[in-house]
Order: sequence, then structure tokens, then C-alpha cells
Amino acid sequence: MMSLAAATSVILTAGPAMAAAEPGYAGGGRVKPGAELTVKYSGETGAAKSVTLECDPPGGSHPKAAQACAVLAAAGGNPFTIKPAHSACFLIYAPVTAKVGGRWRGWQVDWTFTYGNSCEMKRALGVIVAF
Repeated sequence: MMSLAAATSVILTAGPAMAAAEPGYAGGGRVKPGAELTVKYSGETGAAKSVTLECDPPGGSHPKAAQACAVLAAAGGNPFTIKPAHSACFLIYAPVTAKVGGRWRGWQVDWTFTYGNSCEMKRALGVIVAF
């Protein structure tokens, strides 16, 4: 439930449209991705989980990178604007904090949100946290 969750921040700052070539991309035939993000979540009692997500082209260690990139693209790179799924969650308070940080199409992203439990997080973010 949103009443159990506490928003921390969403920061999008302007950055250069195209930065200089970075090692691993220059001359290797691979186009530098339009997004390089780290997606992670952790509960107060559990271990943290983390993956990398690259978009345009999809890649990184996220198991559903293409779908996660499509959802983020529809949300303009802002996880707060993702339309949550229509599902019910138990009213058990076991806070989980989700974080998305890195670069999204030239913008710096630093997003953090604490949900009442993992069900609420998965309902709100869907495939973004499907790992």
C-alpha cells in the first residue's frame, strides 16, 4: 500500500547527449547503450539483490532486459510513472527498498523508494525487479 511506503528521491540531471567513447565500446563494434543502470532491492531481514540493465540495445545481467527496457522507456526512465499491476498484496509490513541508479539516455538517475513489502514492490515495478 502506498500509505506504508516512503518516497526518498528521484533525481534526473542533465548530462551530455553523447559522451566520449568508453573502454569496451570503442572499436569493438558495439554501440554504447542508451542506458546503463543498476537495479537493486533489499529488505530489512534479507540479502540484497542487484543486476545491471542496459537499454538501446538491451543487455546487462538482468534476465528480462528487453522487457524491463520497454517498461522503463514507456515510463520515460522514471520508475514512479510505471503503471502498477492490478493485484492484491497481504497487509504484512516487511519493508523493501528498491533503487535504480545510473544513466538513462543522457540523464543521471538516482531513484529510491521503500515499499511496505516485496509484493507491493513487485506490483509497482513488475519486470524491473523480476530477478
